[in-house]
Amino acid sequence: MFDNINVNAKLWILLSIALLGAVILQTFSSYQMKSNLIEGRKHELQNLVAGAISISSHYYALRSELGEEQAKSAALDAIKALRYNNNKGYFWINDKNLTLLMHPLKPQKEGKNMRDAQDGNGQYHWRAMLKVVNQQGAGFVNYSYKGPQFDEPAAKLSYVKAFKPWGWIVGTGIYINDIDEIYMRTVYKIMMIFAAILVVISVFSAFIARSITRPLTVIVDNMQVAATGDLLSHQVLAKRGDEIGTLNESFMHMISTIVSLVEHSRENADKVNRVAGDSFVITEQTDSGLKQQYTETDALASAVEELGMTLKEVAINTSQTTQLTNETSLEIENSNNLMERTLHAIDRVSSEVESGCEAILQLEKGIKKIDIILNVIGGISEQTNLLALNAAIEAARAGEAGRGFAVVADEVRLLAQRTKDSTSEIKTMTENLQAEALRAVSVMKSSSEQAQQCVEFSSETGISLQLATKKISDVRDRIEHVSETVTQQEAVIREVGHSVASIRTIAQQTSEGTTILATNGGILESLTAATRKLLLSYKI
Repeated sequence: MFDNINVNAKLWILLSIALLGAVILQTFSSYQMKSNLIEGRKHELQNLVAGAISISSHYYALRSELGEEQAKSAALDAIKALRYNNNKGYFWINDKNLTLLMHPLKPQKEGKNMRDAQDGNGQYHWRAMLKVVNQQGAGFVNYSYKGPQFDEPAAKLSYVKAFKPWGWIVGTGIYINDIDEIYMRTVYKIMMIFAAILVVISVFSAFIARSITRPLTVIVDNMQVAATGDLLSHQVLAKRGDEIGTLNESFMHMISTIVSLVEHSRENADKVNRVAGDSFVITEQTDSGLKQQYTETDALASAVEELGMTLKEVAINTSQTTQLTNETSLEIENSNNLMERTLHAIDRVSSEVESGCEAILQLEKGIKKIDIILNVIGGISEQTNLLALNAAIEAARAGEAGRGFAVVADEVRLLAQRTKDSTSEIKTMTENLQAEALRAVSVMKSSSEQAQQCVEFSSETGISLQLATKKISDVRDRIEHVSETVTQQEAVIREVGHSVASIRTIAQQTSEGTTILATNGGILESLTAATRKLLLSYKI
């Protein structure tokens, strides 16, 4: 907003704002002083009325001794005699019907109703007093009143308060026109002081503004001359110790710097022109190399893509091998479980074979005992046969008397013979049974040994299966590791593919950039010539 206003005007605006602020602050202070004076008068009126009320309360307390009417009369007389402010201040009392009960300066109006009485401005101030008492019990009323000491109605401030026991309204008032006079005198004095200060500040401000604007005008003129390219012609400004002096010194230093910069820029422009020519040749060589790089990068991208497909096939085959290994491991585990069950079955068969072999050995011992018994029975049958033969001989000797005994002896001999034959057959059977038992024992021992060998072979087979399972698990872990490695390599190959594609894109973009760079080289050469021409226009 202030960009288009000169420095001189800005300084006067700043001064005006400061003075305006001071005037406003002092006006506020004067108004506050007036308010404080009014508040002091109000506080004074409240204390005065409070004293009159305390007198009324005193005589109200004596009503039983003096009588109601005598107490009221005494109270009215006591308050009527009260004066303050060099006997200019007084009190009045009226009831709530606005009948004036006591007025020391206008006794002729005592007993009259003041409802229709008006002040100097036509205000019904008695009604206003009654209203504030009815609403608040006490309060202030502003109105105009013509006292004996004034020719015209003057501003007056009254304070009224109700004395409820007797229904009175006690009031007093003071003129406040002197407050306005004090206020106006104070304001006048302040305005005179401000006028003097304004003159002094204006003189000093004009001097300060001139000390700022004149050197600034010189500096601006020098800048305008320098802007035309003339860096040698400028006005000399006396040395100063303030910010303007610093600004001038900085400007002169800037001129020196620009002169040095122009000289160096001319030299650099010549160098840039030579470098631009060399850069054009280098750019062409770089473009050729980038094209070759683009071709080789394209071939590398194809090879990386084929390698990625090969790794993908390896990953698929590895996955299938892992699946087959898992199936084989599961089959071996099932075979191992079956072998364990077979071992348990063979152990049970071996135990049963050993039990059977033991039973057959017991049978062989029983057969041997039977054979002994049969030998005893054979001997007994031999003896019985001899006894029967002897009995037959003796019966034959006895003749007819021994015929019956001969028959018995013959039967005994036949029985003995059958016993011998039976014993012989049983012996033959026991011998055969014993031979079979021995052969069965031999066979069962052989079966037990073969079953034991089967247990040993099965145990070794189980151990071999466990080793095979462990080795297959190792193979599966290695295949999974190979699968993870192949997956990682596949991801790396993809990243390499992306990188190669990026390199190919970058190479293509760089090739395009070198073409643009070659074009820009020509433009740079033209710009360098134009810059050199521009630098030659400066006077240094």
